[in-house]
Amino acid sequence: MFPLFHLGPYIEVHTFWILLVVSWIVFFALLHKYAVEHALRENIFRDITLYTLSMFFWSRIFYIFTDWRNEKYLFINLVEWSGILDFLHGFFITENYNISLAGGIFWFLLVFIWKLYKTKISYTRSIDVLVRAFFWAAIIGFTGALLGGQIYGAPFDSFVSLLYTNKNSFVPVGSTRFPLPIVYILVSLWWALLIEKIRKSYTLPDGFLWYIGFGFFGIMLFLWEFTSGIADMFESYPPYLWINQLVGLVFVAFSLVWIIRNTKI
Repeated sequence: MFPLFHLGPYIEVHTFWILLVVSWIVFFALLHKYAVEHALRENIFRDITLYTLSMFFWSRIFYIFTDWRNEKYLFINLVEWSGILDFLHGFFITENYNISLAGGIFWFLLVFIWKLYKTKISYTRSIDVLVRAFFWAAIIGFTGALLGGQIYGAPFDSFVSLLYTNKNSFVPVGSTRFPLPIVYILVSLWWALLIEKIRKSYTLPDGFLWYIGFGFFGIMLFLWEFTSGIADMFESYPPYLWINQLVGLVFVAFSLVWIIRNTKI
C-alpha cells in the first residue's frame, strides 16, 4: 500500500495519521450536526480535547498490551531516570504508529458516559447521534489503516487478495493478504447508508439506531477478526479471542439485552 510520502527531502507524512485526523474532524463535525437534528438540549461533544487525549492514550495502552511480546521492551526505559524521555518518545511518537481500535472506542465511551452523567441529558438520543457519526468516520479511518498497513488480513492467495509491495509497510513485502480493511470499509459504508435510510423511512424509539448499529458492528468485529493477520496476546489465553472480538461481543451483548427488554412478546 502507501504508508507514507515525502514533502521535500526531510519531511515524511504518514497516510494513516493524516486520514486518522481527517476521520476525527469529520466525526466531531457530524456529532455537532446530528446533535442539532436530534434536538439535544446540550451538546456533550464540545470537549474535543478530553475525548482526543483519552482515546489516544488508552488506544496506545491497549495496543501495547495486545502486542506485549514486542512492546514490553518500551518499559525497560523506565528503570532509569535517563530513559524516561525515550519511553515518552516511544509511547507518543511511536515509529510503528499502531493504536488499538478497541481501546479507543472503549475509552471514548467512558468519557461519553461521564459527560452524560454530568449533564443529565437523554442518553438514548445522544447514543443515536454517536452511531450515525461513527460509521461515516470509520470509513475514512479504515482507509487510512488500509494504506498504512495498520490493519491487514491473514495470508490469503486469491484474485481478491491484497499484494503488499511497499518496503515501508508493516506487512511483509511480497505477501498476499485477505482484504480485511477493504471489508471493513465496505461494510461501514453499507451500514452508514442503511442507518440513514432506516431513520428517514421509519419512526423509531430513541436508542434504536445505537443498539442495532453497534450490535451489528460487534458482530462484524467478532466474525472478521478471525481473518486478521495481526498477532494479539489475548488470543493465547482463554477464550482465545482477539481483543477486538471481545469488545465486539460486549457490543452484541448490550444490543441483545436492549432488544429483549424492548420487545413485546
